[in-house]
Amino acid sequence: MVSTMSDGWKFEQLISIGSSYNYGNEDQAEFLCVVSRELNNSTNGIVIEPSEKAKILQERGSRM
Repeated sequence: MVSTMSDGWKFEQLISIGSSYNYGNEDQAEFLCVVSRELNNSTNGIVIEPSEKAKILQERGSRM
């Protein structure tokens, strides 16, 4: 199943995670989809350092 991405998200990489779970008689695999999203370097004229960017992304990700 493939989903569309919006709001500036960009596909980066597809990684096979080689699940040992048996799905029945069908050949199926599990994958990890790596995506990225660009974050503006400034908010209201204040430059955000990379460590602050990471904190913001972690906070946003935990709310999803």
